[in-house]
Amino acid sequence: MLNLLIDTCVWLDLAKDPAQQKILGVIEELIDMGEVTLLLPGTVLKEFNNNKERIIKESNQSLSSAVKRTRMIVEKLGSGEAKKIVLDQLDDVNYKIPSLGNSTSNCIENIERLFDQITPLPATENIKLNA
Repeated sequence: MLNLLIDTCVWLDLAKDPAQQKILGVIEELIDMGEVTLLLPGTVLKEFNNNKERIIKESNQSLSSAVKRTRMIVEKLGSGEAKKIVLDQLDDVNYKIPSLGNSTSNCIENIERLFDQITPLPATENIKLNA
């Protein structure tokens, strides 16, 4: 059996990208098969909880910024009917950004469900000193 310790930044990166759901699924499956034991330090749980709202917000802002930059480029360099079609598509994408944020929320919920199955490890003074 493999003991697996995943740092907070990795959990947050998994939460940011809904495409990473497959990795979470594999981790869950390995745990269910008894191949992996997930170690969850209390510090990781606390840091994850402290940062999850920020991750959702940043995810939405990042997508919004990308659409705005693309829109500016198309407005500046595009022409004719193609320009109108692309701008219409960008408006549609911009409208859907909140639902993409829901994908990030769903990832966070899946991670939290995984965390709920694990007893967090306390950060003892000895562990802190060794770290």
